[in-house]
Amino acid sequence: MGDMSRFYESVKNKYPKLKDGTRVHMWPKENIIIGPIYDEANGYEKSIGSVDSLSWKQVVVLAECDGKNTTKDVLDILSNRYRNIPDMRDKVMEFFMFYDNEYLTFEDEAQTLSSVFEITGNKVYLTPLYFTIEIDGNDNRVQYFSEVISLLKCMYEKGCRFIEVIGEDILKNKDMKVVFQYMLDHFDLIIVTKDSFTIERSLIRELDDYRHKVIWNVYSENDNIHVKLKEDIKITSLIKRGHTVVRGARGKAIKIEDMRFKDIRERFSKYGAEWSHVYISSDGSVKSYSIQKDKRVYLGNIFDNSVEEIFLEMQNKIDNLEIVYQ
Repeated sequence: MGDMSRFYESVKNKYPKLKDGTRVHMWPKENIIIGPIYDEANGYEKSIGSVDSLSWKQVVVLAECDGKNTTKDVLDILSNRYRNIPDMRDKVMEFFMFYDNEYLTFEDEAQTLSSVFEITGNKVYLTPLYFTIEIDGNDNRVQYFSEVISLLKCMYEKGCRFIEVIGEDILKNKDMKVVFQYMLDHFDLIIVTKDSFTIERSLIRELDDYRHKVIWNVYSENDNIHVKLKEDIKITSLIKRGHTVVRGARGKAIKIEDMRFKDIRERFSKYGAEWSHVYISSDGSVKSYSIQKDKRVYLGNIFDNSVEEIFLEMQNKIDNLEIVYQ
């Protein structure tokens, strides 16, 4: 009996179920699936852990994994639906074997609630997974922070859920803390880039519940030994509490492969998810980085143009090879 036959026998009467938090993000030429990691041993309730590209038929297979039907039932449903596809059952079982415990699990009992994945993105224009926003923490206008919150809501709804936030004093301003809390509550991954590390102990304790999704990127240029020592003490305190801190250099983009996902860095790199596609400056100007030209390409201003207009402009420049990601 081969591996696939043994696997089938072990799961044929079980119920394939998508892992909670699994998401399919559509790009014009690809369907990207993003899955969570559950690492209770290290104190992480949920974190982004896997990314891959699926054909539309593979997405359809996953859609059948709602925890209501057994593996055998799912195979029968798909085999009847796609009778013109040779070896359909074997292809589905191979797919199940490959993604077992990554995007789906096999449960002993039928699930009370159907398991479904969220779909974000679209087939018209590329919706980035990862973007950078520069925030002016010294801007005290209520309207400014209201606009930032509205922008974050729009980006989240479109599926842009890896965010790098840049700006000094972003954790001291009361209104900025509201913005930051929105990021913590909604986004899958938040990278906080600072050129000095000043953070209150009380805030560190508050952030413990989010340590699975926050990365601190610190690039200190302060030569004062006393200041550096205070920074090192706070950084050490964060690390001991299970947080991730990266020491970077100013102007060098932090990459997901520098973080905790070293086992899947190649897949993140392949789909352009290891670096920010879009940079939103504090004045609202939006640029995208092109690998080929090694420069940032202007796309518009977030205060003058809608997010959709900016993404359509980005797709136009991708089609014209003015922006190259891979």
